Amino acid sequence: MRDTPERGDAGAVRRFSRIIPAPIPTRAAFLADAAVGKAPPRDPNKVRYWRGLSVFETLAQARAIATRNGRATWSIAAVTIPADGPIPDERWGRNDGHHTLWGDPDYLYQCVTAVAPVTPERE
Repeated sequence: MRDTPERGDAGAVRRFSRIIPAPIPTRAAFLADAAVGKAPPRDPNKVRYWRGLSVFETLAQARAIATRNGRATWSIAAVTIPADGPIPDERWGRNDGHHTLWGDPDYLYQCVTAVAPVTPERE
């Protein structure tokens, strides 16, 4: 589950899971739909989310969505952001644990702490 930082806790972090198209993260995987030239949503109330980055609270939630959307060969990047950092987030949408982050893709790329396959390897 996502960490909920305490006010004034300098070491507090927020953790998210981002579905990415390759096993090695790139800066491009942290660009908003607006930044890569995708058409804006028709609903004007959703345009602000189009300018952000979709993430999930947990690895399990990201895996479920990636699998449902035919991205079983993709990967999931763990993104750990300082709670007092420059990246705002908002919980929204119909999918469990879905959030949008807004901020510099270079900064977000530097916040990657781990990468896992969408489909875990079987032992």
